[in-house]
Amino acid sequence: MINTIIIENEKPQSDYLVKHLEKFFPEITIQAVCDNIPDGIEKVNQHNPQLLFLDVELPPYTGFDLLEKTRSVNYEVIFTTSFNKYAIKARKFCA
Repeated sequence: MINTIIIENEKPQSDYLVKHLEKFFPEITIQAVCDNIPDGIEKVNQHNPQLLFLDVELPPYTGFDLLEKTRSVNYEVIFTTSFNKYAIKARKFCA
């Protein structure tokens, strides 16, 4: 099983992601769905996931704020954003 956390502030997008992960990727266990960065940081530190689906813009924070605050946890990241301007910064985080 791949322990996973979804951090997305748009409910339709997080619902869509949950639905499709459950349908097509039974090996993924969704440990939490968070709609803000402080909650996401708490859940990452609590659950030690292997994988994050992470939105970039979660005002007033960004997904990069979460990455900075949870560097001690070893996980992979899939960014779920429609903003291609974040691609280079994401590469710097090895996402």
